[in-house]
Amino acid sequence: MVAYANDFTIFMTAPANIQIIGDLPLTYKRATDARFNIPKSKAMAAGSRDTSMNMLDIPYYQEITVLGCRFTSIVAHSGNVTWSSATGNQSPGK
Repeated sequence: MVAYANDFTIFMTAPANIQIIGDLPLTYKRATDARFNIPKSKAMAAGSRDTSMNMLDIPYYQEITVLGCRFTSIVAHSGNVTWSSATGNQSPGK
């Protein structure tokens, strides 16, 4: 999990983890009296992950940005996209 100010990002490595974090928004609300903002939330399945699993009605995206780093659903492409954004170059070493 990555937290910055009032935003947090959760990276999961297995679809089964979706069930584990299912109660997280309610627990967070109880502990902080804050609200989990579903409309501002995004999900992304990296690689060939199954996007049919519904997680709190959060929509899946092909690309997301977390703290200025761009991630794509094509794992090998994510590093190049972030590098290109930061340096203006097509890929590292070019």
